[in-house]
Amino acid sequence: MKGMKILFTKHAKEMLLQRRIPQAKVVECLNDPDKVIDSKESKNIYIKDFGNNFLKVIAATERETYIVITLYWLAKKRLKK
Repeated sequence: MKGMKILFTKHAKEMLLQRRIPQAKVVECLNDPDKVIDSKESKNIYIKDFGNNFLKVIAATERETYIVITLYWLAKKRLKK
């Protein structure tokens, strides 16, 4: 849902740095995901294909805001096994 605000939890901010994921990629994943999987407790899993890897973002939605809980790269080659 484009136009929504995006807030990052403390954990998500740490993961951006630790996993070297540009914040712009997370924004792109949330605004234009290739796949959205409903999860429990009003959380969704957003997946975006970025070439060699998928970006997986777990976020809750509250009013007009995404609350990013965690994020990580998911290697395509690992999925093929």
